[in-house]
Parts: sequence; structure tokens; C-alpha cells
Amino acid sequence: MKKVLLILIAAALICMCCWQVSAFAVETESGPQREPLPTEQLAPYDFVEQLCALNADYASAPLSDKTTCKTRIVDFILMQLRMALGEEGVGGDPEPPNVSAVNRSIVTDEDNAYFNIVAKLDAVDTDECIVIGAHYDAYGEGAVDNAAGVAVIVEVAKKLAEKRAQLPFDVYIVAFDAEEEQFVGSSAFLNSLMGSIALSDLLVMFNVDCVAVGDLYLLCENKPTDLADLICSKSEAISEKPYSSGVYPAFEMFEGYGYYEDVQRSDHTPFRLMGVPVAFLFAGNYGYLGYEDGSSNVNSSKDTFANLVADNADFAERISLAAQIVSDSVLDAGFADVARNARSQLVSNAVVYNRWWPSLAVLGALVLLAVFAWLYHRKLQKKALLGGGGEIKKDKVFDKPQAEDIFTFDNVPKSDGKSDDPDDVDGIFTFRK
Repeated sequence: MKKVLLILIAAALICMCCWQVSAFAVETESGPQREPLPTEQLAPYDFVEQLCALNADYASAPLSDKTTCKTRIVDFILMQLRMALGEEGVGGDPEPPNVSAVNRSIVTDEDNAYFNIVAKLDAVDTDECIVIGAHYDAYGEGAVDNAAGVAVIVEVAKKLAEKRAQLPFDVYIVAFDAEEEQFVGSSAFLNSLMGSIALSDLLVMFNVDCVAVGDLYLLCENKPTDLADLICSKSEAISEKPYSSGVYPAFEMFEGYGYYEDVQRSDHTPFRLMGVPVAFLFAGNYGYLGYEDGSSNVNSSKDTFANLVADNADFAERISLAAQIVSDSVLDAGFADVARNARSQLVSNAVVYNRWWPSLAVLGALVLLAVFAWLYHRKLQKKALLGGGGEIKKDKVFDKPQAEDIFTFDNVPKSDGKSDDPDDVDGIFTFRK
């Protein structure tokens, strides 16, 4: 009996072990599969995946739950920035880091509240600063536009925090809200910042948008600058935007700057319009502007994490590269001098690229059109006066012309039929004083 009992117990244990192994194997096979990633790419990959999931919840949530879902997004990014900066015991820094990470509410009206997530690395004894930003609001999941951009600035925060002693000025790292609603978050942050520092102390604004798909480009100014040269020197994978691509002199007259380019419609625009030098990192996914890369489904429901992974399995590598370029540029020994001199290399918006020039051009075209319309109307009036006889003279303009000044009369008879003198026009017109 004891032997039978022991056999049954052993058999039960073997069955349980087999079931556990089988269940684990099924779970592993049914779970998400991905190629092993280098250590530096794990965090960006996971960040984009989690932010996309939160964005998807927000997009599908009923109106009553939107605020709760938005809070989860803000808290997630805030936590990631705090971890990147070494707060809350993360990072192994024995000294409390001289940083702060806060969320700031921007109320634009009674119904809408927007949140910027702001992290600051303080330098010593300086009022100068730079801003590094990306927007987190999106249409749907927003994998490319712009979860990838926020992943970049989180990685930049981590790299700069590790070498904060080398920073010659304060660094604000900001996840902007409401970029898709005409730069609400970035404009509000800039206005707030200008309440605490002088405009001249804001040296450079880095903006990262849509970097997960396509080749990496940099836009600083519509001409060569030392700032662009320094940033592009950090990697052969980034190139300065071709000046001939995406130039629309009139259609972007009320937003943008310089050549009023469509590619300029991002969070750096408010800064540049105030005369702050900018460095805009973006990928060549603007196919309609002449860039060579394919579609990224930005600003659509197709901009999902699943589509990003399917079409661009190396997106985490692109994020790591963009973060490395930004951080290496800021930590470069010559960056401080280049940043302080960047304003002197800006094209004057007030003269050459004034935002009113396109409006004035349109106004001038309307004036010319009105003049031509008036001249054509006068021509029709003369034809109406002429009726069926005579020829209109086109070589003169008169204020109060005589009939002979307007028309050429060829042997027109008088009303009494006795004269064919061309100067006798009494037979055609009645003249009143």
C-alpha cells in the first residue's frame, strides 16, 4: 500500500512539473517576440511602447475619463524624467542632485488644461540656459509623432545628469503638451521662462520631433551656421536640411519663419520667432516636401507602436543616436562659445524674413488686380460709348477728353447729310456743357 501511495505521489509531482513547463512554454510563445536589443536601446524601446499604450487609452477613452488618462500620461513621463535625473534614489548618486522635475498646468480656457513636464539641471553661478524639448501629445498612439521624440529627451536627461558638473549653464528638459494645437505648451513655457530670465540668457532651443523613421536631419537656420556645423560633426548619420526642400514662400504666411516652411511647424517655432537660435532634429518622413524617406503615418490612426516595429525594427537605435548627438553637442568643450555666438548668425526676421512680407505680397497682388479690373472696366465703357462706329485710341489717357481725343472718325457724315468732314461729330453725339 505504501509503495502504491508513493508511486501515485511521484506520478502527481511529475505531472505537475510537466504542466508547469508546458504552461511556461505556451506563455512564452504567445507573448511579444523581439530581437535581443543592446542595453542602451532597451529603455527607449520600452518607453515608446508604454507611452503608446497610454496614448491609446487616452484616445479611446470617453470624455468623462480623458482627464484620468491624461494624468497617467503626465505621471509616467514625470517618473521617467525623475529616474533619468537620479531622483528618488535612482542613479547611485550619493549627493542629492541639484535638479527639479515638476509638472506645470497651463489653463487656456474654462474647459481645457494642458501640462508641460519640466526637468531642470542647474549649473553653478549662471543665469544662462538652454532648452531641450519634444511634444508628447499625439493623434492616437503617436509612436513616431512623437513618443519617439520624448524618448530622446529622456535619454538626453540621463546622459547630461551623469555629467552635470560639466554643464556651463542651466538645462531645461521639457515634454511639451498641445503641439498639435499650434504650440500651446511650448508657447506657454517660453512665456513663463521669460518671466524669470532675460531673453538674451536663453542661448539655444533643441527640438526633437518624428525621429524614429527615415534619415536624420537638422534645421538650424536657412544658411550655414557654427551651431549646425558643431551638431552635424557628432555623427555622419545626421545632415543639415537641404535648403531647397520644403520652401513655400506664401502658404505659411501666418506661422513659421524664414522661408515659411512646413517642416518648421513644431515647438521650436515660438522660440525662433522671439529670436532664440534653434536646433531642430527631425527625420525625413516628409515625403511631400521632397525628402527621400517613406511614409511614417504621422498624424493618423496608423501611427501605432505595432506599425512602427513592423516597418522600422531599428527605431530604438535611431532614438539612441539622436540622444547621443544632442548630449554630445551640449557637452562639447566648444558648445558654450558657439551657443553664445549663435544669435549673431541668425537671419533678421524683421527685415529679410519678416512675417508680413507674404501678406504684403498678397496685398500688392490684390491692388494690381483691382487696377487691371478698373482699366478693363474703362475699356468696356469706351466700347459702349462707341457703339458700332469708330476706333478707340489707346495712346493717351485724359481727364476730361473731347470726343476727338478718344475716337478716330473716318468720313462720318453730319446729321443733315451734307458733310463728310471727319471732324464733324455732331451727327453722332449730343454734347452738353
